[in-house]
Amino acid sequence: MTAIKKGQWYPVTITALSRAAKLSSWSVALVALVILGCETESADPVGQDTTAVTRNDQLFIYQGAYDSLGTVDSIAQLAARHGYVVVTHGFFLDGSLWTHGRCLDVNYTRMPELLVKIRAHNSSVKIFAYVPATADHPNGCWPIPSVQMVECPDGSCGDFRTWTDLWLNLERDYPGITIDGIFIDLVHPALIGSAVRDSVFAYVKSRGKAVMANALSDTIGLAFATSSVFFGSNDIVLLEGYSLIAGYPNAQTDGMNRYVRARNIRWAALVTETYNAPVTCGSENVRQAYELFRQYGGTAFTYQSADLGTQSKSWTFCPPGAK
Repeated sequence: MTAIKKGQWYPVTITALSRAAKLSSWSVALVALVILGCETESADPVGQDTTAVTRNDQLFIYQGAYDSLGTVDSIAQLAARHGYVVVTHGFFLDGSLWTHGRCLDVNYTRMPELLVKIRAHNSSVKIFAYVPATADHPNGCWPIPSVQMVECPDGSCGDFRTWTDLWLNLERDYPGITIDGIFIDLVHPALIGSAVRDSVFAYVKSRGKAVMANALSDTIGLAFATSSVFFGSNDIVLLEGYSLIAGYPNAQTDGMNRYVRARNIRWAALVTETYNAPVTCGSENVRQAYELFRQYGGTAFTYQSADLGTQSKSWTFCPPGAK
């Protein structure tokens, strides 16, 4: 297992797949890198509109180094302007906690304080904490080439449970922290079987939390994620690359739209320009994507560069109509 060294970056959990020239295969837009959070903070937030406006249909899901967004107060203020927040990089994970999996991560050291302050700024915000469905995968969080883990190695996906408990125990240890659900990444049959899907969903529900499942960017993943008996009316499925995936039109969008509307499913849209591309809030791309999102009854929406901060080191609060 690769050792983690302080101050270095490592690829982990989510990465981009090579995409076919005409988007004939599913693809992942999210990119996660691990970094050990620094105590020293930059003075000012980077790449964000400072107008004090909150939009309940907007989603914050940052994968870069949190310190690149500024002070803990400025990060909290930025995240709290969204109705939905997904937090990542909560814990130093060197592999010693796992029985089967090989996921590595390092933490933003002020995550508990950040969670308290986000809630203080916006009491109604829905906060989801990141755990990949592949936490127990013996080939790593992101198995390459893609290999399906048909069943949990121990029958219950113990490493997923351990990671989930790390997040939820923060509620016990820090007054003011409330986590509404778990963002379960990589819920796709190319990577996990239905037994794994149901096991991780069921555990989140047993802890009294909602599920936000990342079904990646096609109808196959969407149908797989939402067909679990443990996916309920209060849960959300995330559609990556909705309308625009890393700067290219996603041909799967129409099928996904019809699927969620026919089944009255709550869903979130992640619309992405190419990696490290500038985000133009008033662009035709975001206008068209948001129009579809509204037409088909979406719950949460975000429009960003496909790297989600790992290269751009910024997050732009960019609700449709903003300049």
